[in-house]
Amino acid sequence: MIINREVYIMKTLRLDDLEKVSGGWVANAAGAILGGYAGGYGYLAGGGRNPDDFLYSVAGGAAGRALSTVRGIASGASAIASGVVAGGVNTYLLNRN
Repeated sequence: MIINREVYIMKTLRLDDLEKVSGGWVANAAGAILGGYAGGYGYLAGGGRNPDDFLYSVAGGAAGRALSTVRGIASGASAIASGVVAGGVNTYLLNRN
C-alpha cells in the first residue's frame, strides 16, 4: 500500500499578493449582518423594548459573528440561531432587575 503525502508550506503573503486577493471579507460581512439581525430579533422576541438595549444586542450579535465566517447555508442558519439565542439571553439579563 502506497500512501501519498502532500506537503503544504505556509508563507506570509506580500503586500502585492494581498492586493490580488479579493472577496475574503464578504464571508465576515455576511456573518456580521446575520449576527446583527439575529441579535436584534432575539432581543425583540424576548420582550425587549429599550432602543439602546436593542442596539447593544444588534452590535453584540454582529461583533460575535463577524469573526465567524459564513460558508454555506448551514453556517448561515447557525449564525441566525446563535444570534437569536444571544439576543434572548441579553434581553433576559437586561430585564431581570
